[in-house]
Amino acid sequence: MRRYSLLLLILLFSASLYSQEKEEACVYPVYALGISPSSFINTYRAIQISQEFGIYKPFNISLESGYIYSTYYRNRNTSGFRLRPSIEYYFGEVLSTVYSVGLFYSYRYTDDRYDFETNHSDYRYKEVIHLQKQKIFKGYGLQLGLRKDLGSGFYFNLNIGFGPGKLTVESNEDYWGVRSRREFIISDYRDGIYSKTISFVNINISYIIF
Repeated sequence: MRRYSLLLLILLFSASLYSQEKEEACVYPVYALGISPSSFINTYRAIQISQEFGIYKPFNISLESGYIYSTYYRNRNTSGFRLRPSIEYYFGEVLSTVYSVGLFYSYRYTDDRYDFETNHSDYRYKEVIHLQKQKIFKGYGLQLGLRKDLGSGFYFNLNIGFGPGKLTVESNEDYWGVRSRREFIISDYRDGIYSKTISFVNINISYIIF
C-alpha cells in the first residue's frame, strides 16, 4: 500500500511540475511567432508579424515588423514598413493570464503617392499632377500588456503603448498650394519635422515554436 501511495505522490508531483512548466512556457517562450490582426485596421494598414524571444525570466524581447500596403486616406498609393522592438517585464503569479510592463522603440517609414487633377483656362483642360511624399515617424515610450493562454501552444497578447515621437516629412515639391480637396488640407503635413505623440493598441496571437 505504501508503494502505491508513494507512486501516486510521485505521479501527482510530476503532473504538477509539467503543468507549471507548460504555464511558464506561455509566459517565457524561447521563441514564439505570431500575427497581429489589429494592424489590418491601423491608419497605415500592414501585414504584421510578431516575434518573441525569451532572454531571462521574467524578461522577454519582442519584435513587431510589418509591411505597410495601404492607408485609409483616399486617393493615395501608400507603401512602407513598420518596426517596433520592445523589452517586457512580466509580473504576477504564473497563471493563464499575466501582465507586463516594458519599453518600446517604434520606427515607421511610408511612401505616399498622390494624383491630383487641376483645371486650367476656365476648365477647358485638366492637368494631372503626380506628387510623392516620404514620412518617417519614430519614437519610444512605455508599453503595458496583458497575456492570455489559449492552450495548445497558442496565446493572446494585448499591448498598449504611448510616448514622445518625431515625424519627418519630405516631398518631391511643395504642393500645399495645389491641393483643392479639403480632406488633404486637414489630414497632411508640409515638409518639416514635427513633434507628435506615439500611441498604439496592438493585438497579436502567437504560437510557441520552442
